Amino acid sequence: MKKLLFVILATLFCSTAYCGEAPQYFIKANEAYQNSDFKQAIELYEAVAQEAKSGAVYYNLGNSYFRDGKIGIALANYLRARKYTPNNSDLEENIKYLRTLTEDNIENKGLFRYVSRVFFFYKYFNIKKLLLILLTLNVLFFALLTVMLYSNKELFKWMKYLVLLLMALSLTASVVNYKVFHHDKIGVVTSAEISVRSGKSINDTTLFNLHEGTEFRIIKESGDWIKILLSDKKKGWIQKSAAETV
Repeated sequence: MKKLLFVILATLFCSTAYCGEAPQYFIKANEAYQNSDFKQAIELYEAVAQEAKSGAVYYNLGNSYFRDGKIGIALANYLRARKYTPNNSDLEENIKYLRTLTEDNIENKGLFRYVSRVFFFYKYFNIKKLLLILLTLNVLFFALLTVMLYSNKELFKWMKYLVLLLMALSLTASVVNYKVFHHDKIGVVTSAEISVRSGKSINDTTLFNLHEGTEFRIIKESGDWIKILLSDKKKGWIQKSAAETV
């Protein structure tokens, strides 16, 4: 088995754009991390995240929680970081690695898994870039139509079809990106083991158990409970305190 290189050094940069009014906390958090004081690093990074959310802060938080032995909340922070830096290869490797550590092996039975695999490149761009690409292709398409009014060259005809194909790919990738990163509210189990129940009470029937690091989609919230949906279509209620919302 190929050994994955797990990135353990925090991204050592800070600017007012990323750290708001607390750059000193970010720098101190980096120092604490490098000194293997991961609990202190977590506390400081969390303080920074309250003021300025960014891929760098969440990435460093994920590293710190992982080194502190908390894979569930580490994964949640990596998933948060991906919303801001969707094309970070180190981040993707870390997410992939943490998913191998989870005890629950849940099969994805939805049609969406096939769509997301075909249009895998959705994860390498944020939604703004994808929409900009789509807009540019639209402008190019109508420019080609205008040119074709004055020229019947076969080249322009094939270019038109190519641009149409790229537009379709960009549109689908934009929809997938929006669903994954912006529409669906997801969460990660952070407790070692939790019971998924049929209702919003510890007295309700236990349907099945989940373990730390398992990801789910949130379909309803009520008080201290959330109703979750797994990728294999199983659903039930869990306590909010046992999970982290991304």
